[in-house]
Amino acid sequence: MQQSTDGRRAACGDGPAPRTLPDDPSIESHTSFARNQSYMQGSLRVATPTDASAICSIYAPYVESTPISFETETPTTAEMADRIETTREQYPWLVYESDDGTILGYATASPRRSMGAYAWTAELTVYVAEDARRSGIGTALYTALLALLTEQGYYNASAAVTLPNPASVRLHAKHGFEPVGTFPAVGNKDGEWHDVQWWYRQLAERPEDPTPPEPFSAIEGSPAFERALEAGDH
Repeated sequence: MQQSTDGRRAACGDGPAPRTLPDDPSIESHTSFARNQSYMQGSLRVATPTDASAICSIYAPYVESTPISFETETPTTAEMADRIETTREQYPWLVYESDDGTILGYATASPRRSMGAYAWTAELTVYVAEDARRSGIGTALYTALLALLTEQGYYNASAAVTLPNPASVRLHAKHGFEPVGTFPAVGNKDGEWHDVQWWYRQLAERPEDPTPPEPFSAIEGSPAFERALEAGDH
């Protein structure tokens, strides 16, 4: 059941309630690639826990009104801040911030699974604010995120896409991902069963004896880090 407006405010802090997305599950959860220049006046930066309220507000409509996220309860601002704080040592958290200071999208990575043999594979996530879709922001975030993960020493990137979602399919195809399998009816949300398609991209040639990926904190602020953000900004 969709929460009330007041319920969404409580979940996402003291800022304005997030807009409700249409119920069509094919809605563009990330972004298409027709540039809306009015939203490209901004830049990428590393997210911090203080961005949690804005990130939560972007994410909440996807939880409450679509099957794009399989979460059924919107995280609170404190919970989102904890997610950022507990993962950003190892994995990038990026936001796209407009020149007026508004956060319009975010992207991050996480472990594919917790078992040690998966250490070289990252799972990616990207979301863009409803009124900033079709702006190129999702592409900017993904470009930088993939460059950072490659620099850290990850060799594989994966992403899960709830079907249908043509915008996310286009985004991953554009960035060199390939569909590698679909789990039929693997999730039930709002009274409907949903397929999930997995997408995969190799980031670099895999050595026989790989060293563990570097923590994100080890490359933050380095020339490689700056190049990755610049690649996204362009």
